[in-house]
Amino acid sequence: MPDDSYLHDALVTYFPPDLRTGYEPAIASHPLRREIVATVTANAVVNRAGISFLSRLHDETGVALPTLARAHVVARDVYDAGTTWAEIDALDLVVPASVQDDMFLALRRLVERASRWLVHHAGELPLGPTVDRFRPGVQAVVTALPELVGGGGLAERFEQAGVPRALARRVGVSDAAVVALPAVELGARRGVDPVAVTRLQFAVDEQLALEAVRDRIGALPRGDRWQTEARAALRDDFYESVHALTDAVIRETDATSPPGQRVDAWIRAHRPAVEVLVNEPTRSVRARPKAGKAQKERVDSARK
Repeated sequence: MPDDSYLHDALVTYFPPDLRTGYEPAIASHPLRREIVATVTANAVVNRAGISFLSRLHDETGVALPTLARAHVVARDVYDAGTTWAEIDALDLVVPASVQDDMFLALRRLVERASRWLVHHAGELPLGPTVDRFRPGVQAVVTALPELVGGGGLAERFEQAGVPRALARRVGVSDAAVVALPAVELGARRGVDPVAVTRLQFAVDEQLALEAVRDRIGALPRGDRWQTEARAALRDDFYESVHALTDAVIRETDATSPPGQRVDAWIRAHRPAVEVLVNEPTRSVRARPKAGKAQKERVDSARK
């Protein structure tokens, strides 16, 4: 990873400002160049993602630590988290420290979830090409999110505490912003603008009442490491299912219709399965230990 040219700035900015201009060849050939880049990158990951980030994701995914560090750097830069962190830092003595902490945590959750998605879906993660692949579409989705998710929630609380409106809204939609990466990937695969993909996914979410499922996952206990990892895995599975539903709507409905009408058309075409999914999942899952073969097959079909 230290040899990736994308991290050259990490090497240059390690040196005092007076040495950064006029000494470029000496910096590039410094005998500790790789060690400096590795140290700066490791410190950046630990300082922003937490000291347990790499070890937790390694245990959860089995992916090598350098790849996880790459994922963090890509997620950070795709979402321009460095700029947002600097803006939050600048609020020292302007807003309560507890508000800054909540903002940092919201952004940290986003970068961690984005890193996990990248590890599973984005291949070998060469830094520059991967950032270039995702950043424009992700930034377009993030810009549109305040309008898509509406006001209230974290954004309103941050703004009432004195956070500038633009920053409050950007950080306030952090939990929703994780949809941007798969929207870009799905949009590229289907030739659809990622913002349009996101609008369609939100319509799927609303019309299938999936918020209740997401809230239940969020309410699961995190008393120990195993519960936390199980909760994260279930949340990832949930979003994978939502993305698959969105992909089905894209493939099977008229692209010229508004998002809500497209989802309605898809639901009508799959009414029996949708009714089972929406009306009976809780009863079916609770009955499953005593269920016979026919009922198990029905539950499995509904889940698919």
